[in-house]
Amino acid sequence: MINLSPGLSACEIEVAGIFKPVFNSFMVVYNFIKNNFPESMPMFNSFGAPSYTWNSGRSSDFISPKYVLEQLIEDLGVNEIGFNLVASNFLIDETYLSDPIGNLLLEIMSQDNPTKRNSVICCDTVSNYVKDKYPSLKRTSSILKITQLLHEGIPILDAYSYLFSNYDKVMIHPDHIRRSDILNSALIQNNKTKSIIIINEPCITNCKNRYKHYKLISMQAINPRDLNIIDNLGQFQNGTCKAIPYYQQLNNSYDPVRLTREEFTALIKLGFTNFKIQGRSYNPHELFFDLAYYLFDDKSMPLVYNALF
Repeated sequence: MINLSPGLSACEIEVAGIFKPVFNSFMVVYNFIKNNFPESMPMFNSFGAPSYTWNSGRSSDFISPKYVLEQLIEDLGVNEIGFNLVASNFLIDETYLSDPIGNLLLEIMSQDNPTKRNSVICCDTVSNYVKDKYPSLKRTSSILKITQLLHEGIPILDAYSYLFSNYDKVMIHPDHIRRSDILNSALIQNNKTKSIIIINEPCITNCKNRYKHYKLISMQAINPRDLNIIDNLGQFQNGTCKAIPYYQQLNNSYDPVRLTREEFTALIKLGFTNFKIQGRSYNPHELFFDLAYYLFDDKSMPLVYNALF
């Protein structure tokens, strides 16, 4: 018998890939759950971004005409899947808010929002813009934002207090998801329903280069043809970074942030209900594995994996 992970029905799960080929892996698993567990399936959202200046996640070359974007977002809504646009570049200022792709997507996702869960994953500049011009859209603070605040020396709980006060939902920093002193603080406990936890973060624990890595990605989004930025980012990801390429994670000394299934279900028992599964830079096999691993219990996971992949 195949079973979902304990407590999953009460959760809201964000899954990578809306502008990537790996999105097909998500839809295969989504349709399987919808057809076999219609009364107990969680809410799902998909996140991602095309190639534009506001993005600071994994790059995408997805460029398409308006009618294709409209159909894409409409199809998500028909399937009761929310759309979360990644606009997390923390280096942009108001001069970049005229970006035509960003504004087109905001317009479409604000007009076609049957789930009422369409959201923008962002930092302050885009957040304030969305709050003013597209108030029907939710705003989620990006991992880049909490990383930026901590880099600036703001104490951890003060940083989260600012974010909970200014965003609808807040991404918890990956280094904090095993910190009981932070998760059990009154601030986080009182905002559990607004907290989003990444469960398959591939980075190493307490990475000292996280801020630098995010900054390089943000710089490349603004200047995608700057050869110096491309070279620096390439050298970083293939030299300095201990998690990329992913085969380095096979090293026994690698200390990943990603949670085990047991840690994931323990967080659900503690009352956390919002989770994110990354994978925009994964191949379909890798994302499918993580979906099967986290969304189904330990006995069901291999059955699902072998049956669907």
